[in-house]
Amino acid sequence: MVPVSEPSSFDSAALLEKYATPATAISTVTSTYRNWVGPWSMSSDTSCYREAHIMDTCPRNFDRNELTNTCWTECPMEFPLECGMECVRQNSDCGLEVSSKVSALVMAIFGTATFGVVGELVKLGKKLTWAVKCTNQLLLVMRGIIRYVRNVKTEDPQTSQQKLLLMLYQTNNVVTDLPMAIYACMGKEIPSKLQLSQIVLATSQWMLLQALTYDDDIISSWGRFRAFMKGANFTDAAEEITDGEIESLETAMKQNSSCGGDLKSLTDRVWMTVNEYREENPSITDDELRLKISESDLVLYDVATVTNNCMQHLISESSVETAYTTRETLRKTFGVIINDLIESGKSDNGTSLDEKMTAYKWIDTGLSPQWSAAVL
Repeated sequence: MVPVSEPSSFDSAALLEKYATPATAISTVTSTYRNWVGPWSMSSDTSCYREAHIMDTCPRNFDRNELTNTCWTECPMEFPLECGMECVRQNSDCGLEVSSKVSALVMAIFGTATFGVVGELVKLGKKLTWAVKCTNQLLLVMRGIIRYVRNVKTEDPQTSQQKLLLMLYQTNNVVTDLPMAIYACMGKEIPSKLQLSQIVLATSQWMLLQALTYDDDIISSWGRFRAFMKGANFTDAAEEITDGEIESLETAMKQNSSCGGDLKSLTDRVWMTVNEYREENPSITDDELRLKISESDLVLYDVATVTNNCMQHLISESSVETAYTTRETLRKTFGVIINDLIESGKSDNGTSLDEKMTAYKWIDTGLSPQWSAAVL
């Protein structure tokens, strides 16, 4: 492996033309677990609130009220009956359910939903060092890239390296995950608009060629992965890893689950996709953005597939029933994140758009220690 350099002949503009964008990138995650509903359980709550928006066209999973020009979320299986602003259990008294709540409580629930998610992730994120974050992210990304290349070669062993590179340029692993890992390893903040500079593109290109040449040998041992990091000019991070952290990484390399890496990748793509839509059309309304996101593969397929693929890992760590509950919590968490990012100006908990970027970085940091164990 040789160090990355920036030769004058490197044409970053030409390379960029081959890249997809975060919103158009193809997800490399395929379904590995049957998407069952799971065992039915009685919720401790007696009802849930229905999200509503004044819109001309409703997103998927919303019911339309033509009289008020509003879109209401469909009621879930646990609370199948529509009851004004709420969904209630079968055989519940709608009037009693409504009278038991007041508008202040509604605002309190809506206002703290996102804050609670972010707050817990912040606690986790404080434990990360720069070197660990860099190494962890690189390991997750390279595992995903190698997995994708192996799947392509299995389907068509004669696929050329040039064709593989062009295919990789259209995937989420290369469009969002790899540049973000490189930024982390360079010790730089991830910008709200993921700028693919010449050095980032050159480093990405070198890493992809290493993956195509050496396959999973790169992540077969800490020694080889450290050599890979040094070849990418991330020597400081490779040298700062402690013996205890190396032991954890070596254990991670022996595991096959990609749950944590896929969850983190999905979170990255959510932020970048919403941001891309806003940059493409600065005048886009929240409702237009909500509709566009609801029709994207990200919402229609990727959230469900990624969270469902975690089932085997979740079952191994708990029980089948608990695993289904955790899967549902993960899906709701992504819904909260997406909805909060869509809201312009102030979010539900009063944070500004700039503060949302900070919150996103907390999420990014928090996911690594919480879910990397599931991944690695």
